[in-house]
Amino acid sequence: MAELSFQEQALTDSPPTWWRGCAPSATLILLSPVLAELLMGSLSLSKLWLPVPEMGVHGCAALIIRFLARRQRRGCGTISSYCRATDRHSR
Repeated sequence: MAELSFQEQALTDSPPTWWRGCAPSATLILLSPVLAELLMGSLSLSKLWLPVPEMGVHGCAALIIRFLARRQRRGCGTISSYCRATDRHSR
C-alpha cells in the first residue's frame, strides 16, 4: 500500500466543506460579544452569561458589516468605518 503525501493526507483530514463555509460566520458570531464587552471592561466575569443573548446583536452586526465589505470588494478601512458608524448610532 502506497503512503499518501503530506498534501494528500491534509486533504483527507480536512473538515467537511459545510464547516469551511460556516466557520468564519460562526467565529464572528461567537467572538464579537466577547471582544465588545469583556475586553472593553463593560462586563464583569460574574455576568459571563450575558454575551449569549448579545451574540444576536453584535454577531449579526458583524456579519452584516463583513457581508457589505466583501460585496463591495473593499478592505479593512471600510470595515473600520462601518464599525465606527454603527458605534455612533448605538450611543
